[in-house]
Amino acid sequence: MSYIKEKEQAGDPAELYLETKKQLYEQLTYDVAEEIESFVERVGEAFFQKIHDCIEKRNEMLEEEVSKPLRNPDNKEVHSQCITRFFQLTHVGEIRDELKGILDFPHLGKGYYDFIEEISKNQHGHLFKKLYFTGNVFEDLKKKMNLSMDTTIKNFQNYYEAYAQYTELVRDIQSRLPGKQFVQLVSQIMASLVMGFGGSLLIKGLAKLLDPDALKIVNAQENVRQMWEKYNEQLKVDLEQLKTHYKYVQLSLYGGAFLTVNKQLKMSGIEFQKLYLQDNVYKLQLIKEEQGQVITWATETISHIQSLLKKSEINQAIKVSNQFYQHVSEYPVMERTIIKSGKSIKYYANLLKFAALMCKSLELYGKEKDTFITFTAELFKQLPMVVHDHDLRHLGLMTKTEFIMNFLHHGLKENQKLNLILDYEMSMIKRKDEHDLYPGEELKEFSSSQYLAILLARFMKSKRQKVNSFYRISQNEEVPFAVMISLKRLYKKTQGWDSFYKYLLACTTNERLSNTFNKVKGVLQV
Repeated sequence: MSYIKEKEQAGDPAELYLETKKQLYEQLTYDVAEEIESFVERVGEAFFQKIHDCIEKRNEMLEEEVSKPLRNPDNKEVHSQCITRFFQLTHVGEIRDELKGILDFPHLGKGYYDFIEEISKNQHGHLFKKLYFTGNVFEDLKKKMNLSMDTTIKNFQNYYEAYAQYTELVRDIQSRLPGKQFVQLVSQIMASLVMGFGGSLLIKGLAKLLDPDALKIVNAQENVRQMWEKYNEQLKVDLEQLKTHYKYVQLSLYGGAFLTVNKQLKMSGIEFQKLYLQDNVYKLQLIKEEQGQVITWATETISHIQSLLKKSEINQAIKVSNQFYQHVSEYPVMERTIIKSGKSIKYYANLLKFAALMCKSLELYGKEKDTFITFTAELFKQLPMVVHDHDLRHLGLMTKTEFIMNFLHHGLKENQKLNLILDYEMSMIKRKDEHDLYPGEELKEFSSSQYLAILLARFMKSKRQKVNSFYRISQNEEVPFAVMISLKRLYKKTQGWDSFYKYLLACTTNERLSNTFNKVKGVLQV
């Protein structure tokens, strides 16, 4: 818990923020440092936006309900109402509570400890449990942040005194004058103002003619207005300073936590690789010094399995790829090590295992269709990760999309097994949402196999079959016409005519007719 203590030095918050940010990018991976910075920015902007919206709403009401009507010197009958409204909108008690709410930062400590509680559920998360504070650290942080608001606080005190003096003056005069005389006094004040409250311009010579009590009220009102404007203007300036200081404190708290834990992790040869602070999830990897031997071993193993696949030694490829996958899975810290092209060891291990099993399935396809269906169904049932078509193509193999088409064509009579394709795609989407994908699996946009699954889900729905959960989340997803045409052609080329091809044909025909109709409709409208 030493980091925040070390950061408790005096200085310009903006400079301290940049210094802390520099340390994050120097000592953490770029992705982790960027996520921490982005999180702090989001939290800070959201917190102060609420404050800004509240202040802006009041200022707009003051402009519309007070300042604007008072700029019309001929509309003196509403002047008294406007002044009353001014005191309602700037009621000293409400402004005091608002300022107190700004300075309290009630969620500063709770937010941090909630973060510690959640982040510690990750692998090696027990290290975060050591980052609890002793003493009144958060109260001290609040006091230091509130130094940014010193001038605003002093201006509020001046406004408070002016407001109190005005209300005391009015109360005193009301106690001395009968009701009618007090009303006449107020009327005299209103009649004497050229520009109303806020302009404070009395007709020359009239000031001396005013009742002394009336003049006192005019001066007291003007003093309140001036003190309010000083407070309100300074509030805008100081809030920007406070926001900068707040972001610096947040960066020190959260960034400092990861810097502290990362130092301890590095002593064991690992470090943070990815971070999703919104969900309190992180991923670990080996440090560069430890990656060399692992990458060499993995690269040699990958080349060996590729060679076995190329020579069609399928059973041996299955054996070696399964051993490779199991070994990688036993050591989670090596799983995310990047081999090449941004792809991790775990991705390659899964890719090659799937490739070998797919080749075995295709062997069965040429011999016995029923066995092929059963084997492939089990393959997709147990497939734990994303496999991309271009990586299978690079191995000189059939793509996953084509493989699914084979399975689909021969499994049309077995709906339960076809649902496994949709279940698989659903599980991949869930893994993406849970930040559980490994480098190489990225699902930035829908792939051909996912679009095929969407069309399959709609096809099964059209046949009044049980709706799969994948259908529910993808029913509003538009399949691009070009993709639909491409899938239809590929399906016809590899599988021929069947009920699913007829469905694809109907979809593309309807889309063409719809596009043609829209074009004709557009021409007619012109």
